[in-house]
Amino acid sequence: MVLPDGYTPDRDWPTLLTFPPGGQSVSMVTSGLDWWEAEAKRRGFIVLSPAAPGGDLFFNGSRELIRPLAEAFLALYPVQGNQLHVGGISNGGISAFAAALDHPDLFLSITVLPGFPRDANADLASIGHMKINMFAGESDAAWVERMVETNAALTALGADVFMEIVPGAGHTMPSLAGPGASRFFDLLP
Repeated sequence: MVLPDGYTPDRDWPTLLTFPPGGQSVSMVTSGLDWWEAEAKRRGFIVLSPAAPGGDLFFNGSRELIRPLAEAFLALYPVQGNQLHVGGISNGGISAFAAALDHPDLFLSITVLPGFPRDANADLASIGHMKINMFAGESDAAWVERMVETNAALTALGADVFMEIVPGAGHTMPSLAGPGASRFFDLLP
């Protein structure tokens, strides 16, 4: 967890639940926080990033833990509007879509670097009220293809979607880490 600069529990804070990449282990949580932490602290965001218990990814077997985790966090911390932003990197991006699709009442926005709904038949209308931000590396062809399909489907539903294909980048997009994170924080409602 990351608390913003100047954190006090006597006011509400925008909060981001972010899922880590890869196997979603503790080491991947640490690696993933490198993308969000500095900009979140500067902008006054709380960031919560859980590790998947026993390596059971959040879009698979640990999926049922998302709501209890979010509700426990909402009970302990002063979260602005009592709703979270959700994000993730790679497998974390897939997990972010799973979380939002399963619990659209809990989330205001989705930001993935990259990510898409794993289930091609997902009810995208259920997340149509959220701001959705998707980033994919230009040479990450399989992910770009799935994200372009997701973008088209969400746009057809009238959702507020931003998609950027990052030139010269592959599956990881170093230009979005650290200070580059301002690009996706600027898009949050």
